[in-house]
Parts: sequence; C-alpha cells; structure tokens
Amino acid sequence: RIYRQDLDAAILFNSERNFFQALVVAMVKQADRDESSEIFDDSTKDYANQLIEFENPFEFEGVFKHILCNLNFDQLRAIFREYQTRSKKSFLTRIETSFEGDEKNGMVQIFRCLNNKAEFFANQLKRARVMKNKDDTLIRLIVTRCEVDMVEIKNAFKRISGNTLRDYIDSNCSGDFKTGL
Repeated sequence: RIYRQDLDAAILFNSERNFFQALVVAMVKQADRDESSEIFDDSTKDYANQLIEFENPFEFEGVFKHILCNLNFDQLRAIFREYQTRSKKSFLTRIETSFEGDEKNGMVQIFRCLNNKAEFFANQLKRARVMKNKDDTLIRLIVTRCEVDMVEIKNAFKRISGNTLRDYIDSNCSGDFKTGL
C-alpha cells in the first residue's frame, strides 16, 4: 500500500527471474513456517536424501523452496547436518558450487541466517563499517533486533570480532547517533 506496488512485483524487479527471486517470493507469499522446535527424524533423512539426489540445483527447486519456506529452524539445521553427514560436504558448499552471482550471494545469506541467526546479524554489523550506508544499516539492525535477540548478537559479535559491540559503536560512530545506538 505504501509503495503502491505488490511485494512480489518489487522482488521480481526484472524479466530475468532466477531461482533466488522465486524463492524469496515463495517465502513472502507462503509465510507458513512451522514455529515449533520439533524435529522429525524420518523427514530429516528424507529431505537430506532428496537434496542429495538432484545434481542440478534447479531440479531440487521445489523441495528446496518447500523446506526453506515451511520447516522450522531446528528442523532445517537437522536437515543440513544430515545432508553433510550423507554427502560428505556442507550444504553451504553445495550452494556455493551450484549458484553464481547475486543468486549465490542471496542463497548463502539465507543459509547463514537460518543456520545461526545471531552470528548472521553480528557479521552484518561487522560489515556495516565498510558499507556506504553504514548509518542506515546500523540503525536497521540494532532497532529491529534490540528486543528480539540482541544479547545473542552481542555475544556472537564479540566471538567473531574480538571486540564488544559497544566498543565498535564507540569507535565508528559519533554524536547523538552514537548516543542513540
């Protein structure tokens, strides 16, 4: 309503639609993720096997979309572990070797966020230092996560960078902006 455009249309911004865009649209449209933390061992093995069976990434598009859009995060992590056990390589490696360009970058980011959300956001905060829109990125990440999982993100940030998030903000920001963060 605000942008007078369907969200799908904004995501599918050009005529060269790719798997990543189709996945994001599916995630937006379905928005039917299981919010429990229940893990079903039989389906974990089935999904891992299905993902291994397909050599071409576009062959597993349907099952990949289904698991990413519908299954809970614990179930997804179990599938990724099972995939690694059975195929002897990580699912992240599979993404990196199966996709290219923006599509690969998008898929890697989705995987990393699903695999460890706190670490994903800590890395985003760390990367913000070199981004053109550093201030916008810091505001977005800190404001949207502050009441959700900021404690875990701060711990992950310290593990990843060796510094506290507070020290990072102190050394990279100033004035009222720094005070606000």
